[in-house]
Amino acid sequence: MLTGVGWLAGFIAYSWVSFGEILPGYYRDRSFRGSGQFLVALAGNLLSPSRGLFVFVPILLFVTFMVIRYWRELPYRTLAVLAIGVSCAHMLILTGDAKWWGGWSYGPRLSTDLIPWFVLLAILSLRAFRDDVIRANVAEESGKASFRVRDRAVVAGACLLLALGIAINARGAWSWETTKWNASPSIDSHPERVWDWRAPQFLAGLVQRR
Repeated sequence: MLTGVGWLAGFIAYSWVSFGEILPGYYRDRSFRGSGQFLVALAGNLLSPSRGLFVFVPILLFVTFMVIRYWRELPYRTLAVLAIGVSCAHMLILTGDAKWWGGWSYGPRLSTDLIPWFVLLAILSLRAFRDDVIRANVAEESGKASFRVRDRAVVAGACLLLALGIAINARGAWSWETTKWNASPSIDSHPERVWDWRAPQFLAGLVQRR
């Protein structure tokens, strides 16, 4: 809490020196009275090809699967409940924003604050997975650690999703075309573009927009 208060004080000081206000206008102009398209906004933030959290960070599919699979075995399950609660509350607030797609950006930038909570869930679920593998080895009395076929499949799937996420986000870091994707036509005037699977943002410059 003290760390959070310290960062908040620094942020307010920066805002006051730079803009003469406690908070920049960007924050005061945000509308959280409801986007009027709750289901569309929620689906867009989770699944759309140009703003979807599970599209740009596919490893979250693995984390979700692992949390569900090992829910009863999760260590510190209260922390997992907290992480899930914070993530759900964040997505609900995001869905209520009139500009839920985040304006000119690459992918689900408004969900960046959830990274520590996703990492926490990954740590807890991987600990449960490791303990499961150890129990299986003890039960088999093999005398050495080994992976079952299903465990190998889980690890291979995680590596594949992780590599896919790195490739998708690398395009946003290296390709100027992914930034220009927001402009023609403007994503703020045509937010429905986030659903266009024929020309998703992460493939800008690689596929021709129709």
